[in-house]
Order: sequence, then C-alpha cells, then structure tokens
Amino acid sequence: NNTLCFLDLGKNDLGLEGAVDFFRALEGNTTLSILSLCGNNLSGDGAERFATSLGLNSGITSLYLEETNIGDDEVVGIAAALSVNSTLTLL
Repeated sequence: NNTLCFLDLGKNDLGLEGAVDFFRALEGNTTLSILSLCGNNLSGDGAERFATSLGLNSGITSLYLEETNIGDDEVVGIAAALSVNSTLTLL
C-alpha cells in the first residue's frame, strides 16, 4: 500500500485471526497514518500482536482504541511498544 492514509475498522468484529493478519501487514506499512480500531475486541492475544506491530510500525500518527476491551496486562505491552514507536502523536 502506498496511498491509503486513513483506515476506520471500527466495529468490524475482526476476531483473533483477522486481527493477527491485519497487524502483521501493518508492521511494514509506512503510509497509513490514521487508524481506528474502536469497537473491536482486541483483548488477549490480539492485543499482544497489536503491541508487537505498533512497535514495528513507522507510519501511524493517530490511533483510536475506544471500546477495544484491552485489559491492564495488555496495556503494559502496548506501553512498551510506544516506547520504541517515534511516530504516534495521538492516542
């Protein structure tokens, strides 16, 4: 992808398999700058995979995560990813 800069996947019920596939693709993407995952259940393994991808992504500047069921344990992984992500400015 070299043109898509905004993606709203809100309330799409990605499921674990769909989320893992999407987050894997997100790792190498540099053009997507705004991502909304609101209303998707990203708890557990989905959130862990998201944290890994976020740490490897160098394009996202704005991220919306309302109503994603991310728990305290998963937040720790996301916080660690944010410590190496230098592009995210809005969460």
